[in-house]
Amino acid sequence: MYLSPSAIGTIYGLVTVDFKRQELMEMAKIIGLATYHRCIRDLDRFGYIRYQPSFNPDIRSQVVLFPGVAALSI
Repeated sequence: MYLSPSAIGTIYGLVTVDFKRQELMEMAKIIGLATYHRCIRDLDRFGYIRYQPSFNPDIRSQVVLFPGVAALSI
């Protein structure tokens, strides 16, 4: 996934990443749509990310990354 400077923004110390599902699935080597949705849902549910889906194919979905959450859970 190519992240241009306009695709990454900092909001209150959080990083927001815009992406297309197909790009993310290719990078993560995920083939199944159900696997993609399960992984995204679990990451959101466990508090590692905040997923904001876009139901418009012309607009990218967004993920807010919470820095340090993974380090605290180890």
